[in-house]
Parts: sequence; C-alpha cells; structure tokens
Amino acid sequence: MTTIRIDQKDPALLAVSFPQNPDGNDLIRQVPGRRWSYSRTCWTVPNTRESVIKLGQLFGKDYCRFDEAVVRLYKPAATAPEVEQAVNPAWPPAGGAPLSKRTIATHPKPFRYTPPTREYDKHPVIVAITNALRVQQYSYKTLKNYKQALITLIRYAGAKPLDELTKADYQKYLLFLTGKKRYASSTMNVHINRSVGPC
Repeated sequence: MTTIRIDQKDPALLAVSFPQNPDGNDLIRQVPGRRWSYSRTCWTVPNTRESVIKLGQLFGKDYCRFDEAVVRLYKPAATAPEVEQAVNPAWPPAGGAPLSKRTIATHPKPFRYTPPTREYDKHPVIVAITNALRVQQYSYKTLKNYKQALITLIRYAGAKPLDELTKADYQKYLLFLTGKKRYASSTMNVHINRSVGPC
C-alpha cells in the first residue's frame, strides 16, 4: 500500500511512503520533482494535481491510501463514501486495478504485481547468508535488506552462479545499480557490503 499525505514540514510537498521495494523506487522516479528525504525517511513530490494523478497511474489508484486533506484539496465535491474509500481503501483490492498502457510500457513488472521474494528463500546463497546473520543475531530489518540486495544480484546474474562472478562482473553490477536503477547511497552501501565480499 502506498500512502500519500500533505507533508507536515512543507505543505507545498506531498510525502509518499510505501514498503521498501526497488520496483517502487523505480516507479516514483517517473514523477517529476520527486526527491528522497532522509529526514522524513520517505519520498516527496510537488503538491500538485499532476503529482496525485501520476502517483495513481503508476502505483494503481486502488493501491494508494490518500490522506483526507489531499482528497479534500483535489476533489472538494467528494462525497463521504468517496472520501472514506480514498482514506481507508479495501485491502487487498477486489479484482485489482487495471494497468494503463503507459505503466506497461515504462515498467513491465508494476510495483503492486512484483512477485514475493519468498521464491528465493531456498536459493543456497540466500539460505547461507540468512543462517549466518541469524547466528550473529542481526536484526530482522538488516536481514531483510541483505536478502533483498542478494535477490537483486541473483536476478542480475541470471543463469550464471554467483560463485562464478568475477570482480569485473561485480563492478558492472554496481554500475548498473547506480546508472540504471539510480539507487541512493544508503541503498548502495547494502549492495556493496553483500556484493564485494566474494571478490
């Protein structure tokens, strides 16, 4: 679920938050004027009708929870049931939201349809790292972040086993994350910690 509210520090911005997911980050980067706020620990976008429409198109209107102030601002004639639907949408949405042609063209695996990471739970590298982190009593959040970083690497490597990747392969992978994915430095640190180790 993506939450959209008027920012408390700056009413000219909307604060947008969603579960940590690289695909969600890829989607929001398509919103003009978006920025990651370290102090707020969420994304911010301009507080405009265009931003609201764009977020609804990218993430799926039925997958967004709008703050009541946002609904009242951009849809002042909304009825009480319409406001309630926007503020407290049913979860999971019945039937799902239809995909726009623009979303399909720009992002073939939309955020809300990204398969769960459980499909990688039995991968030998994931099992080994998960067990090692649990023995060392790392937090659940750290374990989750490292696991997601490894899944991204596994997807990037494709059929090639991770133990066969060279230092040059890892360097290309990190360039892919910064150039194509445009990951923030904090996210890159997790990927570097997990990726550089085998070299």
